[in-house]
Amino acid sequence: MFKSVAKSKRLLMWTLFLIFMFQMPHFALSSGIDTIQKHVFTDRSLSAIQTVISLPNLLSVVAGVLSSILVGGRLATKKSLAVTGLFIVAVTGLLALVLHTQFWQLILFSVFIGLGLGFFVPASQSIMLDSFDEKERQLVSGLQFSFINFGGILMSVAGGLLITLVWYGGYIMLLVMLPVAVLSIVALPRDKGLSNGGRRAETARRSKLPADVFYYSVTLFLFTLMFNVTMSNLPTHLESHHLGNAGTAGVAIAATMAGGVFSGIFFDRLSARLRDYMIPAAFLLLFAGFTMLNLFDASLPVIFVAVFLIGISSSLCLPQCIFSSSNVVDPTNSALAATFLSCVAPGSGGFLSPVVFTNITQALVRDSTSFRYQFVGLVALMAGVIYLFNTRRREKRWPAKPAQ
Repeated sequence: MFKSVAKSKRLLMWTLFLIFMFQMPHFALSSGIDTIQKHVFTDRSLSAIQTVISLPNLLSVVAGVLSSILVGGRLATKKSLAVTGLFIVAVTGLLALVLHTQFWQLILFSVFIGLGLGFFVPASQSIMLDSFDEKERQLVSGLQFSFINFGGILMSVAGGLLITLVWYGGYIMLLVMLPVAVLSIVALPRDKGLSNGGRRAETARRSKLPADVFYYSVTLFLFTLMFNVTMSNLPTHLESHHLGNAGTAGVAIAATMAGGVFSGIFFDRLSARLRDYMIPAAFLLLFAGFTMLNLFDASLPVIFVAVFLIGISSSLCLPQCIFSSSNVVDPTNSALAATFLSCVAPGSGGFLSPVVFTNITQALVRDSTSFRYQFVGLVALMAGVIYLFNTRRREKRWPAKPAQ
């Protein structure tokens, strides 16, 4: 499988895969949303708890933009930002051991996680775009999301089990990022230095972001807006139907991630055949999964199948958007492109997901996660149809497939 990646790049590849495993630390926290709301901060609404837990998505956008400015201005390197971000998130686990009695501390944790994500996610993504050629990127892009989802399995299962012991157990899980941060110091490449003349020449030739980067960023935003409804509502959905506790929710979230691992393994072959048709397929899988969560809301086995399908959709849409964007950017704008694709778009979607869908569905049918899932499923169906027709329109611009 890895024959297409040069041997000299394999240590870097595996280091990036380890970093990607911890790109979504909120999976370690999602299992505890119901516990936090009902047993710890009982004076806070479900929407308020969901919003605070998803706050890192918003803060990572701000930190991501800041990181691209620092890299663009040569005030920091991509490596230094990646390493710093990893250490910041890991330190949150240490803070949780001593600060876990007040609601403001929950907010503080989210601030640290958001800041760390905004530093290490776009920096590591940009390093990936710069370090591999097109064939290597197609393989690494798919496997990237397999590792992200595998990390989600680790974080959600272990986090869910720890939450059954202490409510802040999900935050303690973040300590596993410490050895990854240390490895990154050794394995990530340094940015190539430039003389003053070289910097002026680079600035002169720096290209603007292509329109396709914004198209795929909007796509990532919309997909994440809908996809995140799965995670933030699973604990409450299972609890309301008497289907388990935080540990069960952790396993269900792990099943979602398992779907992402499965489809990510085959991404390079699927992408080579379907190309951007992967995007409408992902939205249609969201519709199928959310519909199953509504129609079979009292069946735990069917729920596991539904979230597995939803997980498959994530490793179709997300890597396809990143891979398609990587073919239109260059090293002079890859840091800014990576910020939009890995922070601004998914971060905004993740933060606004409970703000939009929880509040809308609460106003229509109060306290029904089944209705919420079906509502979002219908939105995903409409998005899938729109993207199907738009992809057919854009297909005329695609280069011809190489002869087999």
